[in-house]
Amino acid sequence: GFENALTDIESYKQRYHQLKEMDIVSKEEKTRQAKLKCEESFKTSFISGLNEKIENAKKDIAELNKGLAQRDFNGETYEFCVSPTSRDDFKEYYKIIQSGKEYMVNNLLSETLSESQRRIMDDLFIKLSSVENDQETEQMLMEYTDYRNYLDYDIKIKYASGNFAYFSKVNKEKSGGETQTPFYVIMAASFEQVIRNRNQNEDFGCVVIFDEAFNNMDEQRIQEMIKFYNEREIQTFIAVPPSRASTIIPYVNTRLLVIKQGQQSFVEGFKDEQL
Repeated sequence: GFENALTDIESYKQRYHQLKEMDIVSKEEKTRQAKLKCEESFKTSFISGLNEKIENAKKDIAELNKGLAQRDFNGETYEFCVSPTSRDDFKEYYKIIQSGKEYMVNNLLSETLSESQRRIMDDLFIKLSSVENDQETEQMLMEYTDYRNYLDYDIKIKYASGNFAYFSKVNKEKSGGETQTPFYVIMAASFEQVIRNRNQNEDFGCVVIFDEAFNNMDEQRIQEMIKFYNEREIQTFIAVPPSRASTIIPYVNTRLLVIKQGQQSFVEGFKDEQL
């Protein structure tokens, strides 16, 4: 509202000093306090948010194991195992996240982190905020906010003899049905978790397509695996060579035969007795 003339320069100077000496200092302090509160809030939500996701993951796996314990795959049963990460750069963060404490300082209503724990978290947030490249910052944020990075996973394979082995070892040493069966169990579990976490208010469907499925598995393993998938809320489309068709047909609702002649392909439906 000041005049746009040199004669009114004193009005501008007075306003300048007012902003410099009073308002800016006051607002700077308010901004600093707001920033600190935002940082503390983020750090607290970072810890509590990850803790909630980790606990939910453990509950999901426990529920899945209840079902797997009742299922025999040709003399084998499976159990998903989850444990704290073995990664050195995530171990300390896992302990802090699982402590159930909050980052907040001097909060009488909740148990807060110790000084050493806060220092560890401060170092992490300094690391996250010091990266100048936006893409690198986003990648780092995704890595540290992904609860899966704070856990190690494996599958315990229990044999009829009473012995057991872990899939991480079997997968390196053997081939065939012993490695394929856990793989398909993992696939089913993954899709089932997606289904369980869906929004209940929206239409939802889960379709899984397998090409040349179960090619290294024996007949009994295949039958048990298809029955296992049929008990899930999953619609499967399974493409198999003729040698596997007779094993799978009794457990599917629709049977289609694909015939190739020259450069053309034909699809025909057929009944069991046509095989």
